[in-house]
Amino acid sequence: MKWYLRYILVCILFGSAPEVAAQSLTPVLVLDTGRSEQNVLGREIEYLEDASQALTLDSVLTAEYTRRFMPIRGLYPNFSYTSSAYWLKFRVVVRNTPQQGKWLIAAYYPSLDFVYVYGISLSGTRFCGRYNATLTRCGARVAWQDKILPHRYHLAPLLPWTAPNDTLTVLIRVQSRMTLAVPLEIISERRFADNERSEMIPMWMYYGIVIAMAIYNLFLFIALRDRAYLYYVAYVVLYSSFIFVSVNGLVFQMFPLYAPLVPVLVTTFSLLGNIFGLLFAKEFLHLKEFGRWSARWGWVLISACLLGLIVQWFVPISPMHRALNLIAVLVIVFMITNAVLAIRRGFRPAAFFLAAWTMFFLGALVFILSNFAILPKTPLVQFSIQIGSALEMLLLSFALGDRIAVLRKEQERARAEALQGEMYRLRNIELAEANEEIARQKEVLEEQARDIEIVNATLHEQNERLMELDNEKNEFLGIAAHDLKNPLGAMRGMTEVLLMDNERMGASDRAVFLRQTLLTIDRMIELVRNLLDINAIERGGITLSPLRVDFTALVRDVLAEYRYHAEEKSLTLVFDETTHIIGRADTKALRQIVDNLISNALKYSPKGKRVMARLSQHETSEFMAVDQRDILARPKRGAVVRLEIQDEGEGISEQDMKRLFGKFARLSARPTGGEHSTGLGLSIVKRLVEAMGGRVWCESELGRGATFIVEMPA
Repeated sequence: MKWYLRYILVCILFGSAPEVAAQSLTPVLVLDTGRSEQNVLGREIEYLEDASQALTLDSVLTAEYTRRFMPIRGLYPNFSYTSSAYWLKFRVVVRNTPQQGKWLIAAYYPSLDFVYVYGISLSGTRFCGRYNATLTRCGARVAWQDKILPHRYHLAPLLPWTAPNDTLTVLIRVQSRMTLAVPLEIISERRFADNERSEMIPMWMYYGIVIAMAIYNLFLFIALRDRAYLYYVAYVVLYSSFIFVSVNGLVFQMFPLYAPLVPVLVTTFSLLGNIFGLLFAKEFLHLKEFGRWSARWGWVLISACLLGLIVQWFVPISPMHRALNLIAVLVIVFMITNAVLAIRRGFRPAAFFLAAWTMFFLGALVFILSNFAILPKTPLVQFSIQIGSALEMLLLSFALGDRIAVLRKEQERARAEALQGEMYRLRNIELAEANEEIARQKEVLEEQARDIEIVNATLHEQNERLMELDNEKNEFLGIAAHDLKNPLGAMRGMTEVLLMDNERMGASDRAVFLRQTLLTIDRMIELVRNLLDINAIERGGITLSPLRVDFTALVRDVLAEYRYHAEEKSLTLVFDETTHIIGRADTKALRQIVDNLISNALKYSPKGKRVMARLSQHETSEFMAVDQRDILARPKRGAVVRLEIQDEGEGISEQDMKRLFGKFARLSARPTGGEHSTGLGLSIVKRLVEAMGGRVWCESELGRGATFIVEMPA
């Protein structure tokens, strides 16, 4: 029967045997070269815990500590995670003296840091090995060149002693930073070599499968550009590296210089493997489609693994490796849960994914339980995670293959849907073009309708303007007829009187009649002139030419023209000629403005009052328009010439203020000397002032006269 089959049978029968009661004398293992070449040490072993890690061989051999040795439970000593050192003791006797160096003491657990083997005969002679005068040293942290038998397992030769059939007591001190388990055998060199060859065949088959699947899926990633294949390659490489370092212990044999780094490598490969496994599940199962919690918990586990990669450098190895077991269980549960959800969603490849992680979960669970000494560290238990990992990788590869088939079907369905969609798209394009043509025609019609509306609005405005002009024309004709009828009638009457009574009239009477006739003619001329002026302004028929003007001289001249009229009404004209103001304006228009304002003030001033004219130049915050045709004459912003004409009449009411500058404005106030008013003078003033870029307004209070103010750009 092969050695590993016998291991499985022994594990099933004795792996979890109950603890044996303490005996006064340790059982003796009898070796007979004619019978068995492989002997499992189990019930023959007693152990002593050295929590201080300071006990020496001399201390252990004292009566005080000899009494403390306890028998182990089962066939394979397993002390889980511990910081203590342990002493193992068993006795052995050989009935037939073997040839020198044929028997080996083998500890099949690569992760043990130190393994010191001592031998003592019954006669009290210490027996410590042929090549070392004190003891045989082996273990992961013992230098490769210092080992008597360099190997990933811990081997010590069982050498002969002087007295035949003498009983040899063997003491082994073991210590580990990771889990501490000591599966012990006494085996012949020939059997050990045969077992080694048999064990390496499935081991290298495992790594060959890993390499083949990694290369195959890497090519698939290059061809398909699907990150799921890349994550799968990273996962199988990292997890097989974890198996290579921790379970198989090949790193101790192939890369002995890295043996001290094994605990860190175990942590690193395990956490990185979990990270890429989670990323693979995220891409393979499309976790985003399950809802927020699936993707969120996946990132939580990835973050925990990343945190572990950092924390491992700051915490002891033992608690870190305990945490690795918990993280592995959480990751596997997460994978299985989401695989079930994917199957319920109808994703067929998730069945392979579920089977793969279930296999791995069973292997990992057995391995983790053995780490915590719940299960014995039998060879089958030790390799359970590797078996589960191999099955998982194969099933995941099947899952990726099935995923390709599913994706191919989906692509074919998508292609058919795309073809149908293209037909719909072309049909939609045709409909869209037809709709666009309809929309364009509609826009044309709407634009034509808008044009018609604009034309109608323009016609309506023109009609309203024509009606307004017609009304103004009728009003103009009515006012002209009314204002011309009286003077003409008066002139006719005075002319008849002169003709009839010319011989009886004296020279003074004739002069009075002629003077009155002349005033009537002036009144008619003023009316006609105002009518012509307002008509020319509205038609744009006047042309203004701004020039340098002596405002002071112009106002003085206009006041001189009205000096006689003012004396007739006993009015006083007041003007300060000392302020010399020069500005730019159209001389004719400015004179007409001043003339109208002074004439208007004289008309509405009672006898004995004053009419005052004032000129000033200053800055104002309000922007003043300028003549754009004369760029060089453009004034600075805010520089103005102000003309004020103030009377002491009865003032202007608030209602009259609203229509003061309108055409044909008839105000409540009446001229004080019976003068005639056409209602056009102030309208002409406003139009002329604004045409030269200025402004005009009136400030008045009933009973206190009125002040007309004109501001022109300086």
